[in-house]
Amino acid sequence: MTRWHIYLLVYFVGAGLILGTTCAFSQLVGTDSHVEIWIAKQTLEHGYNNSIQNSINSSLPISLIAPYLSKWFHIPLIWIFKVIYPMMFAFVPVLLLNIYSRFMPFKWALLASLFFIVNPVFFLELPQVERMMIAELLIVGMLAVLFSNLKDRYKYSLFSIGSLAIVVSHYSSVILWFILCGAILLAYLVKRQKQFYIVGGILVISLIAFYAYAKISSSGW
Repeated sequence: MTRWHIYLLVYFVGAGLILGTTCAFSQLVGTDSHVEIWIAKQTLEHGYNNSIQNSINSSLPISLIAPYLSKWFHIPLIWIFKVIYPMMFAFVPVLLLNIYSRFMPFKWALLASLFFIVNPVFFLELPQVERMMIAELLIVGMLAVLFSNLKDRYKYSLFSIGSLAIVVSHYSSVILWFILCGAILLAYLVKRQKQFYIVGGILVISLIAFYAYAKISSSGW
């Protein structure tokens, strides 16, 4: 079995567990999901409404991405939440396997990613909050980009865009992202690498963007 087969296996195992939760009932699973789909429906039917006094209305995956995916591909909004977003989230353990394998033997990396999959938080709790699934996917995706072999100009451009996308996706995931960026900065500082200044600049810009975003969204915009 090649590594690509193992990556596919990890994806389908994760996707199967998540879909087993989201498709267990005809309706959405989770308390946040019902508010999220209502807000997405408002955008789909009437356009974006900045007067809705709810922080979820300022979440990019809910108020913009989901309704436009529904419109462009002619998919009912509920299936974006029950199938499309969960299948996107299933790439998280695959990306983790890729990251882990750069720092440990592949068998250990596989066990670590499988441990992540069998954790109930992965397939029971996170699928109940769609915007958090997308935010977590962005976080792990940005880490995969950072540890990839891409040229620096592409790597840090994607890293900057992804950081801003995380800021406008889910508020508590942003805190996790800032902690991870702080740990990365510390590692770069210890190694005295020039990337310290690049990642530091991106982190500062993200912090300013998050402050502005929090202020604007809390005032109803």
